[in-house]
Amino acid sequence: MNRLALIVVSLLALPAISFAQRTYVSVCADLQKNTDPRKEVALTICNQERGMSALPPLRLYLRLYSDGTAEYEENGRRDRAGTDMLVMHRARLAAEKIAEFIRLGSEPDFQNARADYPEYRRGDDSGLETTVIFGSKTILLRNYSAWDKDEAKHYPASLVLLMHLAEEFRSGKPLPGLKPKETEILEYARTLAVGKYYRAKANFSRDYGMTLATAPKLPLHHTVNYAWTNVNDFPQLTPGKDSAERQIVFRVLEKKVDSFIKNTWMTTFELEIVRVE
Repeated sequence: MNRLALIVVSLLALPAISFAQRTYVSVCADLQKNTDPRKEVALTICNQERGMSALPPLRLYLRLYSDGTAEYEENGRRDRAGTDMLVMHRARLAAEKIAEFIRLGSEPDFQNARADYPEYRRGDDSGLETTVIFGSKTILLRNYSAWDKDEAKHYPASLVLLMHLAEEFRSGKPLPGLKPKETEILEYARTLAVGKYYRAKANFSRDYGMTLATAPKLPLHHTVNYAWTNVNDFPQLTPGKDSAERQIVFRVLEKKVDSFIKNTWMTTFELEIVRVE
């Protein structure tokens, strides 16, 4: 009898669990209700998709607390009824990263930004509304993409940089167009890490193009290839000509390793030039 009662209780509990999952909505639906009152919120960014888009259309893109906690939502698996669910992720940011977000949100051009921006990029059958909340300041962006360099033409510099940093955190990938602090620039010592800034000397030749004066250390049977993403923005650099060595500051955006011949590998570094010194 006890076993039968236990089975009945378990079966009755299943629909309640499933129902709770099916009706899960983003914390952005009611930020006041869904925010921990014991913590100080530094920044909240919510995304609302329109038209032909993934479900659920409302998601928490990023919420930062002053203590360094970061939260964001992503699509999880579907439940048995086919309803899309959201999964909340939590992470910790370094104190200096939180300080940078707070600094940018406090800048005059951010605080004086428009409350509502028009659509500068038009989607075919979908749209995106991004609400940025910093203290009492709320900004609505339409179809904003941190990967689009042209966004800098339409928005305050502090807002663009803040959205860049948010996207780097969410995607885990370095974005082009960011300017480093001097303390972030490392002296190149034959190692290259994705996302880092370096100062190094570069050579220029008709045969090999633009290369680092000293090649990075690589495993045996690996050769290096440099993919400079924005060299055309610096007319003083002449990759296709024999010319004098120059000192540059650059950032590593990506590293790829490919094998085209057995036991031979090509390591390609995608590099963005920050400045010529």
